Amino acid sequence: MKELGKGDKENYLQFGNLSQPFLEKDYVEEMVMRDYKSKNPAENTIFESLNRWINFKLKMGKGKEKNCKFSRTAKEIWESGFITGCTDIALVFACFARQLGYPTTLLHTAEENWLKRFQSGEDYRLHQGHTFCEVFYKDKWILVDPMRNEVMFDYNADKINLPYSLGGNSVFVPYKRCVDFEKPQTVKMHNEIMDELCKDIQL
Repeated sequence: MKELGKGDKENYLQFGNLSQPFLEKDYVEEMVMRDYKSKNPAENTIFESLNRWINFKLKMGKGKEKNCKFSRTAKEIWESGFITGCTDIALVFACFARQLGYPTTLLHTAEENWLKRFQSGEDYRLHQGHTFCEVFYKDKWILVDPMRNEVMFDYNADKINLPYSLGGNSVFVPYKRCVDFEKPQTVKMHNEIMDELCKDIQL
């Protein structure tokens, strides 16, 4: 996947259909800065403070997620108080980060071993992936994992090797970068799109 450059900043300051702002910018900034100012700046970024606020508000659905995965706006997710997984929390993160003036993508990835099984025609029906955000910060693009509150200042846009494990896996291959989904999806639609985009990725 092509690495982002400075020229991509304007594209990812835009708000998509699912990531429209729903809280006042001043309020978002106040809530984030309250945490940020209380921490050691050498050990914290604005994004970790943003993540802590989001994670305080949003919890895993624990059964509530049926029929709403990939289908809600950032506002609907926030007002519900629960997430269905990494894509929901990344969508909310992207919305707030853009309000704070940081260009932010949604970066959808496939778990490497799942991708190998899929491309070889083995049993791949249980789709495995993760959604990150890329943020333009201090004159470069960095990688943020809102689900884990991890910030990575150097990453490979073709293959993400994590210093931690997600579900027992640590290598993820990007297959789609976007502002948001543009319109709600069902799980079936999401998986079909993932299959189509992943079939020709070179490993």
